[in-house]
Amino acid sequence: TLNYLSVPVNLGLRAGLGNVVAISVEAGPSFSYGISSESSFNDVLKNLENEGFRRFETGVNASVALSLSSFYVRLGSDIGLTNIYKKKANAESLKNASFYLGVGLRF
Repeated sequence: TLNYLSVPVNLGLRAGLGNVVAISVEAGPSFSYGISSESSFNDVLKNLENEGFRRFETGVNASVALSLSSFYVRLGSDIGLTNIYKKKANAESLKNASFYLGVGLRF
């Protein structure tokens, strides 16, 4: 498990559909930095500290939300564009991706 601190920079559009319902869409780039890892053998952490994986990563993200009064549900994704393997000779590519579902209250 790789743990990244990710900072998305989004541009969003929100459209009201009446007095109670609204939908919003956001998208933009994201910038991530590997801060830790969890592994039973600490292989991933050693790779982050040595020469195996890159700590800095760039990606794109997008999400859509449906708001009902002050309650909302958001579905989104963050997809890495950077091959996090450091060695260029390695023919394999490893990129991070995440999907999320969030619920919340606005007040």
